[in-house]
Parts: sequence; C-alpha cells; structure tokens
Amino acid sequence: MNCLNEQQLMELLYREGNPENLKNYKNHLLECKKCTKEFLELIEIRDYLKGIGEENVEPVVIVMNNKPKKDMFSRFALVAASLILAFSIIFTGYQTKKVENAQKAIAQASINLEKRIDEVSYKTEKTARDNYLLIMGLKNYIDSSLMNNQNTRRATYEKF
Repeated sequence: MNCLNEQQLMELLYREGNPENLKNYKNHLLECKKCTKEFLELIEIRDYLKGIGEENVEPVVIVMNNKPKKDMFSRFALVAASLILAFSIIFTGYQTKKVENAQKAIAQASINLEKRIDEVSYKTEKTARDNYLLIMGLKNYIDSSLMNNQNTRRATYEKF
C-alpha cells in the first residue's frame, strides 16, 4: 500500500469513513514509520488545539507607584515573587513536555502491541491449520489401512 495522504490520516485520526479503509490505514501505520510519525504529530497538534480553549488565564494587575520606595523589604519581596513566577513557568513547561513525551510513548507502545497481537494471531491460525492437516493425514492413513481388510486395525479404529 502507498503511504497515506493527509485526508486518509485525518479519517483515521477522527475515526471517520469506511471501517474497512480505517483498518487498512491502521495496518499501514504498523508497517510505515513515516506515516506513523505524521500520525503522531497530528495527534499532538489536535491535543494542543483542544487545550487552547480550555485555559482560563486571568490578567495580572500591577500597580505602580510613582514615588520611589527605599524600603529594602519591598524590593526583596518583588524579586522573590518574580523568581517564583519564573520558576513556575519553567516548571510548568517542563511538566507539559514530560506529559507529551509520555503520551507519545503510550501511542507508540499501543501500535507495537497491536502489531504483536496480529503476529501472534497469525501464528495461532497457522498452527491450528497445520494441526488440522496432520490429523487429516493420520485419518487418511488409517482409512487406507482399513481398506486392506485388516480386521485388528478396523476394530482398533472403531474403538477410537
């Protein structure tokens, strides 16, 4: 299958469209690293855009006095508040990046798990098919032996 185009990636992202096509797109993602990367980037952009409208940012009001103060405690409090604000902003950015990386890792692990499940399913079907063929071969062998009028084998077969 050729790489997925933007429309197909969007159909997969929002689970819209023909279920058979979605399954094919999903299977393609398991095999194509380029498409998987693009799909994960679309997920990241979608999640970012969802979060923009949910933020309630209140304006910060700063009252400035025209008279210069010589109070050392006020200056210290202002510097301390600025440092706390800067630290909060940096820490929030760090935690946000950490969460985004965790989401990417979970998405990749999910894709890898689905791929592994498909592999195990295929192996199970193949084993069942091989066992069936083996049993049918054994049955044909016993049937051919019975056709040779060997009564002891026929009695054993009928008991079986």
